[in-house]
Amino acid sequence: MAHENYRAERTISTILKSESDVDRVIRRLLDRDVERGLLGVFSEAGRRRQSQSGS
Repeated sequence: MAHENYRAERTISTILKSESDVDRVIRRLLDRDVERGLLGVFSEAGRRRQSQSGS
């Protein structure tokens, strides 16, 4: 993995109302060349889930 020793310069934490909002934010981060493997998305129950946003 390219990001094994990655240290975040900045982190973002937010609560979004809808899945479309989550997809929009993930898409914007990917458009800014943030590696998909560095992104984490948690559901309202606190379980990690994969974003379905395309790159």
